[in-house]
Amino acid sequence: YAPNDLNERTIFFNNINNLLKEHSNKLIILAGDFNCTLESHQQTNKSSFNRNQKDKIALRNILTNFKLIDVHDIELN
Repeated sequence: YAPNDLNERTIFFNNINNLLKEHSNKLIILAGDFNCTLESHQQTNKSSFNRNQKDKIALRNILTNFKLIDVHDIELN
């Protein structure tokens, strides 16, 4: 589980990013409860959604840097 606190969660994501850099030549499957919604349609309280919040940016960096996908976004036929 990622921390509930925004600052702690951002540090957590940055630490994961650094750890994954050490293993970037390997297959990566990352799973867990990240306590972070990247898109407003995933969040129940849409009025408080901030796409540029630092934890969201840190999590997006992980997805981008390591070409990972959020399985929640995969459409099944």
